[in-house]
Amino acid sequence: MILLILCNSYLHSQEYFSFGDNSTKLYAGIPSAPIKIRATPKFTYRFASKVGGVSFEQTLTSSMKISIDYIEDNPDDYRLEVIANGIRYNPNIADWQLIPITKFANTDHVAAVSLFGPNGNEYLFDIVYHEAFQNTLLGLRLLQADMMLLNIDEFHKLPMYENKYTILGKSENNDYKVDEEILAAVSQLMYTLQVEMMYDSWIYSDKNQLITTESGFQDLLSGDKPNYYFWKAKIKDENSYTNSIDSLDISFTKKASTKLSKYKVVNNEFIGDTIMIGNSAYHYNASSMQLIEKISRNYEDELKKITDNNSIIIDCVEVNELFKSSVYQLLEKINPMVYKAADNTMKFSALFRYIKRNNPENWAKFITKIENVEISPKIKTPTSLPKG
Repeated sequence: MILLILCNSYLHSQEYFSFGDNSTKLYAGIPSAPIKIRATPKFTYRFASKVGGVSFEQTLTSSMKISIDYIEDNPDDYRLEVIANGIRYNPNIADWQLIPITKFANTDHVAAVSLFGPNGNEYLFDIVYHEAFQNTLLGLRLLQADMMLLNIDEFHKLPMYENKYTILGKSENNDYKVDEEILAAVSQLMYTLQVEMMYDSWIYSDKNQLITTESGFQDLLSGDKPNYYFWKAKIKDENSYTNSIDSLDISFTKKASTKLSKYKVVNNEFIGDTIMIGNSAYHYNASSMQLIEKISRNYEDELKKITDNNSIIIDCVEVNELFKSSVYQLLEKINPMVYKAADNTMKFSALFRYIKRNNPENWAKFITKIENVEISPKIKTPTSLPKG
């Protein structure tokens, strides 16, 4: 395979969120473009490897006649009004969640947060958000739901802003006490699953969850919850995959040799930095850098296409059943704020998609009412996470 050694630089602002004992800092730097991914009938490798985070796509199943309204004069956490078969409900959801969820549901995109943004490297994950969740507290909560299983000992508590205080939304509190035995049990489980290579990655999702109001509107609030879908990648045909990569390497080595001919190191000369492409060395300096980086990007893009086209994902059935039957309930006890925010995102986005599809006139009026509502607290969401 072609060896390309390049460095990416990240510009960090002074704002950050700290996890654990201030040992992990997530900075709010310059963000990559928002993630825009549509739902697929089933999880494909391309979808899973690009999202690799949080995705909500379900639409409410209901035979009820439902409409919604935004009552500005109500207390912040009761401004949503739902009229289901003529009965009015004011579910407990504050604007800091309600407004981003509405804007999320008003698009055709289902990915909420991903660690697999385009500017990641061997040292950092590039965090990308759906545009509705970028620079929102809800976006931060969904990010934490995705990060939680990377290192639950480090990421189970709500983060502190610049190691000073915890930012809370309306109706949240930070008074709960974590059961250390539950935390230790989940931590040990994740360690065992990783050591035994029981999965490659996960998506935190509402895939295959039933969101319904068939027995009344309260079903929406008490029904299925999101869960972690664990998966493994598998190459469909190893010979075909290897041959495709070999052809790619030969093709790009030839292109590099032609385009970089004047930068080629000859007669073992050495002046400054060099870079290996195939079996040839090239001068890596100010004049060659942009061309080499362009070749590198093109190569990585083509390699990703080959991997996407030759890979499938395998459902880690045993792990998924374990989480659905027992582990997820333990995670809710470890951090109720994060998982309540995620549960609201799943259920209310499903409700709003139902309204959007079945009552478009009502939906248009609701969007008009909320589109200029300002939410608080205001934050800048983190853009990078250290690996390892």
